[in-house]
Amino acid sequence: MVERFSRCQDLLTDALREQVRPGVGLWDPLRAGPTPPDHYGNTSAALALLLSRGGPDPMWQEPLGAWLGLAQGRIGHAPFNRFLLNLIAGVPAAREVGSGRALLAGRNRCRLQRHYPSNNWRLLAQLCQLIEAETTWRRQRALDNLLSSLDRWLTSAGGFIDFPARPQKGTLGATPIAYHHKALFVTTVAACFVDSSKLSQALQRMLDWALSYWDGAGHAGGYGRSTHSLFGDACLVASLRLLGVQGTESRPTGAGQVLDGVLARWEAQRRSDGLIGLTPADGESAGQSGWDNYMYLSVYNAWAAAILAWAEFMRVSGDNRPGLSDIRWPDHDKAVGQDQEAGLMCIKGHDGLRVFLSTRGQTPQAFSRTHAELRYAGGVPFHVNCERRVLCPPTLRIARDDLLARPAMLGWTPVFRVQGELWGLTDYALISVREDDSGVQVVLEGVATALLRPEPITFWQRFFTAVDWRLGGNQGRRSALRRGKNYALSARLTFSVARTSRRVAQELVLHQGESRPVEYLNPGGHALVAIHPPAQREISFSRIGPAQGEAPFHDAKQDVDEVPVDAAIGHAVGCAMRPAVLPPGAYRQRLVLAW
Repeated sequence: MVERFSRCQDLLTDALREQVRPGVGLWDPLRAGPTPPDHYGNTSAALALLLSRGGPDPMWQEPLGAWLGLAQGRIGHAPFNRFLLNLIAGVPAAREVGSGRALLAGRNRCRLQRHYPSNNWRLLAQLCQLIEAETTWRRQRALDNLLSSLDRWLTSAGGFIDFPARPQKGTLGATPIAYHHKALFVTTVAACFVDSSKLSQALQRMLDWALSYWDGAGHAGGYGRSTHSLFGDACLVASLRLLGVQGTESRPTGAGQVLDGVLARWEAQRRSDGLIGLTPADGESAGQSGWDNYMYLSVYNAWAAAILAWAEFMRVSGDNRPGLSDIRWPDHDKAVGQDQEAGLMCIKGHDGLRVFLSTRGQTPQAFSRTHAELRYAGGVPFHVNCERRVLCPPTLRIARDDLLARPAMLGWTPVFRVQGELWGLTDYALISVREDDSGVQVVLEGVATALLRPEPITFWQRFFTAVDWRLGGNQGRRSALRRGKNYALSARLTFSVARTSRRVAQELVLHQGESRPVEYLNPGGHALVAIHPPAQREISFSRIGPAQGEAPFHDAKQDVDEVPVDAAIGHAVGCAMRPAVLPPGAYRQRLVLAW
């Protein structure tokens, strides 16, 4: 509802105001110090306070002054800060106090680049160029650049590819849902400044895609980095508000329900100081569960407050925005929806069950020597929901030492250790999707992929690694496109969702052809939400013999470990049987969960 949106905006702005200190700027209560100066917390806070619903808050100039006073070498996140300064400059109240010259000087200090590690940064930089264009020719050129990027970085279904910059056919680029929401916001803002049928068409595809991965309650995401983060949520909510969505009283299905659902969940994430926890798990603990290392409480809250306030400002101002007028509001009622290029699927099961499945797996946005990035793995359900209860948490990025100490943390992704090297079944080919009266069955085939980047051994390897690091690490990131394969470890995975009961099943047929010892770290691995356990769980792991049939490796009733995991959804646990050394041969793993 409009009241819920307005109340959220007011509470968030009030909480932000309490964290602004004269002469310091925005304060971060978790850091017990100023907001990180190289981020965009201060510029976001300035915009949010400037656009307070009761009129400009006198404190808005404090965080702006703190940012403007930074030395050039301390300025970071240039596209973000430049974008926010552009929005501030467009508010009449800012011009009235004579801030125009200071804002222009600050904007010019945010130097834009042609290349960034993530495509969403480049898209935001192009939006800045569009907003700043002062002539028709410059605006058309900026629009053409933006449209060219969207053409390159959108899948046919409308998903935003955040990495790599030049996706190759046959290679699945990374489509983290939080950054799809950011790209959706950037495109929606662009449509506020120019009228373009091509831009509207791209926006329509991106909106359809975003609504496809809403769980019918309060979550729209779960895949990739920054999963279920306040940052991505805010981008989605601000986009919907700019598009005129008020709540279920204006859009009884689809977009209105998404807006209401996310805002209601934020209320559960609200901290005692009025700020919003950065993930759903933060509403149930004082920790930083499911955070990436670039996430800060002050920055994401300020960003959310700023873009929500600006979206409302634009709606109230009544400016004509023809680029937003042709948007249609689809209702996604298909039993199975998928983006084949992204390898993501939504399956609607029995009695409200929704299963969001990563099928083929994507290129991870990081290939570390110390952490296994499983948030882009294929063959896993990354979100399962029923009756407003989350039943399955998102996958994780896990430190090597942690996963070896507690292999059950690995969840659904089968992981193997071969003479110290870690391999995972993360990348598959989609063989078939079958629908019938019994349900939906997805069949995948794949071979094990390296989970960790090899250490440099020779002098020249160490030399080039050091040079690459000093130049920004571009080659290191691109190594994710060249991860090794172990063809001696292959599998056929079948994932089923029942049509007549709340039941999901997984069958993995594994072929171990290694001559070296292979340790299967997490047989029967999966992940659950402990406060919503399945009523039925059946696990088996057996060796397939040519004559004697199948011989079990484990007594699953006694050997299933459950360990808490640091996920964006609260009460998440990883589950698996004890590790097992596998002689060469064929194996069958079965898992059935029913709620």
